[in-house]
Amino acid sequence: MRTAILLALLLITALLPNSVTGQQPGVPDVYLIAHRGGVVDEEHAENSRAAILTALERGYWMLEVDIRETRDGRAILHHDVDFQRYYHDPRRVEEMDWKQIKQLRSDIDGARPLLFSEAAELVAGRARLMLDVKGNDLSEGFYREIEEALIRNGLLETTFILSGRQATEYFHDRTSHSISYTRLLDAAEAGEDVSRRYHLFMLASQLTEEMIQKADELNVLVVAAVNEFRYDQANVDPWEGAQKDIERLLRLGVKHYQIDSMYEPLFPL
Repeated sequence: MRTAILLALLLITALLPNSVTGQQPGVPDVYLIAHRGGVVDEEHAENSRAAILTALERGYWMLEVDIRETRDGRAILHHDVDFQRYYHDPRRVEEMDWKQIKQLRSDIDGARPLLFSEAAELVAGRARLMLDVKGNDLSEGFYREIEEALIRNGLLETTFILSGRQATEYFHDRTSHSISYTRLLDAAEAGEDVSRRYHLFMLASQLTEEMIQKADELNVLVVAAVNEFRYDQANVDPWEGAQKDIERLLRLGVKHYQIDSMYEPLFPL
């Protein structure tokens, strides 16, 4: 079903105005951030080696990955609290050691979950990382493992932190942190160096021209999130909603987009 929809979307894309496809002279390039660890479809599980490698081959600028802590303090790539999806194991990540987790095999391609350090090695020299850290009260060793992997692979200074209060505190001003528009205004008024520490991260449907202009004035990078589940939650058709938002934001000069890979045909790579 997804393949048929993508083929239809490719046909639609061919008929879209050049302002969307990026073929019009003068329209700037866009920078795509792959949601949930790369290209995710019937052949690529979320946060998997195959999803990451495919995204790198397609030229994504950055990969957003979900990170959880195992019972023995290891940092692994995984979105859900348990392994039911993809691995058909109801146990929670926090209940299992890495020795147990690495025995799991995905029902899509037979691959096991990845350590964060393994993902960092794959990305090194080819793209950047956005970290969505899941859970609370995570250990010092967990964050140290992430930090060491980023430093070892030359990724720390270009990394974006999407979520996680502890992660924001741990990495402080060594990475760029996602911030809402209201908090951005408060931080700027408080005298923080917002251009160095933050990027404005908003749903594409919620970004306004005023927000974009203010972020530009503050020299803060704008990232628009285009995710299928957000449109579903808002009872908006995910294809029509995404196309409309992308067209509007491209006209307003937004260059950075965190997207589900299903929306890739709407952008130039």
